[in-house]
Amino acid sequence: MNKYVRKLFGMMFQSQQTQQVVHIQSQPTPISPEEWRAHWQAKGFPWRTEPEIDAKRQEELSKCRAIVPDIEKGIYPFKGMKLSRADVEWLLATHENGRGPVDWSDEWQRKREGLDLRGADLRKEDLRALPLACLIGGMSVEEDLTAQFADVDTRLVYLYLEGADLSNAHLEGAKLCGVNLENANLFEAYMQVANLSGSYLNGAWLDKAHLENADFSDARLRAANLDEAYLEGAKLRGVWAEGTNLDGAHLEKTDLRNIHLEKASLKETFLNNADLSYAQLAGANLHRAHLEGANLTWAHLEGKCMLAEDMPSQEMERVRTWFHGLRWRGMEDVLTFEEGKELQEEFPEELPPANLSGAFFDSATLLEKTYLGDRKYGFVSLVDVSWGDTNLSVVNWTKVKMLGDESTARQKKTSGDKRGKLVEYQLAVRANRQLAVALQDQGLNEDAARFAFRAQVLQRKVFWRQLNFWKWSGSALLALLAGYGYRMWHILVAYVLVVLLCAAAYFVLGMYYEPHLSLLEAVLTSVTAFHGRVFSEPFLRPGEPQLWVTAFEAVAGLIVEGVFIAMLTQKFFGK
Repeated sequence: MNKYVRKLFGMMFQSQQTQQVVHIQSQPTPISPEEWRAHWQAKGFPWRTEPEIDAKRQEELSKCRAIVPDIEKGIYPFKGMKLSRADVEWLLATHENGRGPVDWSDEWQRKREGLDLRGADLRKEDLRALPLACLIGGMSVEEDLTAQFADVDTRLVYLYLEGADLSNAHLEGAKLCGVNLENANLFEAYMQVANLSGSYLNGAWLDKAHLENADFSDARLRAANLDEAYLEGAKLRGVWAEGTNLDGAHLEKTDLRNIHLEKASLKETFLNNADLSYAQLAGANLHRAHLEGANLTWAHLEGKCMLAEDMPSQEMERVRTWFHGLRWRGMEDVLTFEEGKELQEEFPEELPPANLSGAFFDSATLLEKTYLGDRKYGFVSLVDVSWGDTNLSVVNWTKVKMLGDESTARQKKTSGDKRGKLVEYQLAVRANRQLAVALQDQGLNEDAARFAFRAQVLQRKVFWRQLNFWKWSGSALLALLAGYGYRMWHILVAYVLVVLLCAAAYFVLGMYYEPHLSLLEAVLTSVTAFHGRVFSEPFLRPGEPQLWVTAFEAVAGLIVEGVFIAMLTQKFFGK
């Protein structure tokens, strides 16, 4: 009886298995990319998009993954191997015996090790949105030292990601020290706490990327794009980032000491409470940047020559190498370089000072020993700066001979854009007046007077370009007589000149007409006439030609005295 029951159940089980096999075989194999995405979505791998690699490739990758890294011998799992996105997807899905990729959102998993892809070649691969948290792609400082002592050639050790598309990828906690990421696309990538020290990110796209607390020590970020990137707490001290675009980036409370940001774009960047001491900002554009609470002590905002003769030979060679577009291609046994014209055009040998127009400061901003420019390369642009009670007395304003706004307006242009030149002069007027008011509010009267005078001189040029000759004439007269109220010696010179010229006229006319005056009498008559009292003297009768000189001198004296009184009022009463 039992024998027949077992036989019956065996037949039923075999029938069920056959039905399952038929059902599995009846399922169509995905062919199109859309079908594969739907397939992986159903399997719980929404980040997979590529077809499953064949069994032979799986076996090959499994053997490579089983290789134990040996730093002293230069042995790494995927050394010199070209990988595709499909390979990486399979490695992630089968990582740690099928446990899968590291989920950074789970704090318990953050101590796990991600894929070790050191030595792999992923250049120009599509790696979008892959979960690559805690990826190992480079050597730590300790490992690098070990390799150096062992005399190991490390050129083929690092993961190569040049030109790779890593947009929206999860690279939190990734170890990418020394990795080549030049021209890679990291748009909106998640790279919090990633270690990118010594990495090459020249020309990389990091727009809106999350790089909070990432380590960029000794990294190369030249000409990279970090628009609206989140870099709060990132280590950027001493980083080379010439020509980098950081418009709207978040760098609040970030350590930017000794950073190289020559010709960088920092428009509307959030630099609140950032440490920019000793930062190199020649040619940088800080238009409407937020510098509230920022430390700019010893920061260099003046222009400079990038290939200066007094630069150390080693440093000059490094700069020349970059600016002429020499790059390491990587992965070859011998270093090879290529020459690029675009970089040479992008980074001229001589850079202008920084542009601080519209920047925001406050009372916590530190400007001690800040370099605002020099005569050789010009001075910073300061139009529409919101000083916000910043302590301006710590800046040596006597060295600032001309604001960059005025220097820009005075530059000759061959395009003939008269309207554009007028706008530049108007901006220069506004910049000088705004700075004068800010300095006056802090009791720096002498410095304020100097910039207020520059504003008046530029305003006269604005009248000329507006073809407003009446206002231009009045402005020119004030400049001649009183230096717009800031040059007291002008009025004294005007007084002496009028008196002497009229005395000479009295003396010459006295040789032909009555009364005949000696030279001393002519001078005394001129002084009296200047103050309008000669008409009451009996020796001047109607019809005598000296009366015309007297009338002119009386009017001139009235004007000079009025201007003189106005100057005294402004000088001693601040009006």
